[in-house]
Amino acid sequence: GERRKRIPEVLELTRTKDVARRITGQLSKGYRQRVGLADALLHNPDVLIFDEPTVGLDPNQIRETRTLIRNLGQNHTVILSTHILPEVEAVCSRVLIMNNGRLVPQEKIDRYLKRAGLRLTVVGDAVGVQGALNKVEGVRRVKLIQQGPELVLEVEMVEGQDLREAVFNGVVGAGGKILEMRSSALSLEEAFTRITMADTAAGEEAA
Repeated sequence: GERRKRIPEVLELTRTKDVARRITGQLSKGYRQRVGLADALLHNPDVLIFDEPTVGLDPNQIRETRTLIRNLGQNHTVILSTHILPEVEAVCSRVLIMNNGRLVPQEKIDRYLKRAGLRLTVVGDAVGVQGALNKVEGVRRVKLIQQGPELVLEVEMVEGQDLREAVFNGVVGAGGKILEMRSSALSLEEAFTRITMADTAAGEEAA
């Protein structure tokens, strides 16, 4: 019937044509996952759910699986469940976070992901430079990433403001010298950590 007609298309899409006549149990984990996906695609479902699809795969298989998922997202709704957050960034167009069994509000996730920032490499006194930067209007938070002859600082700013000149003047005013300044947005992993830690702390206070 209709499913039989889809077999060549599905084999091509999942790149399983070369193992079509082999026993599934003799295939590598990567191929077994593709065969399972091919079986699901025969029904041409509207929604596909992937649960940790790249666990146990080698780097080449991971890259191929991510490309396949992105391609499937053009014609299907794809739900990807994973703890590998760089994978989410590489594949997904929307992020949902579960924390303690509850969905984190979407606006909260968006707020963290849209936070603007600067990463500075500075020569100077760590305490003095941090103090000066914390006084700059529009700076939310200053974090010392690396201490030594050269300081590396993460400066989190209010969205929509260009504080590069004010940050530069703040560092110079504290007797420091900027060796490098570049834009730095929060990664999904950093946003996830801050969101879940903040929610956990709020829950403990409420208790």
